[in-house]
Amino acid sequence: MKHTFENIREPLRKVLEVVWKDRKKLWDYSMATQETPDKTPLNVMYLERAICNHMCDSNPELFGISQDDAYAIRDYFNSTGFGHDFRDYLLFCHRDFPQFMEPEEDWFIADTNKERERKGSPPIQIDSLICNV
Repeated sequence: MKHTFENIREPLRKVLEVVWKDRKKLWDYSMATQETPDKTPLNVMYLERAICNHMCDSNPELFGISQDDAYAIRDYFNSTGFGHDFRDYLLFCHRDFPQFMEPEEDWFIADTNKERERKGSPPIQIDSLICNV
């Protein structure tokens, strides 16, 4: 079954809520280079790394989600990394969870849109409120 953002929205909200309060898991699983967890931004770049490195499915109970929800989140992030919908979650996370999401790096947006163009997808339009430009 191919998961959609609609399928994972509620469990992902729970994950973001926990990470917003405590960045340690994000810092650990994203292999962030900041000195301390509290300096790691909660953005899609770090979230993608952490989720794909099993942040949620290693201990789903820490996020108040089921093991199936954790696998669905990781599957969604992994499966949208390669096709026509390359990193659609970049837009969806900022659109649906502005209270949690922090600015993206400009190079990450540029790299994402370059890959989307290569795959024949339209660029993701990100305004300056959610991008470090």
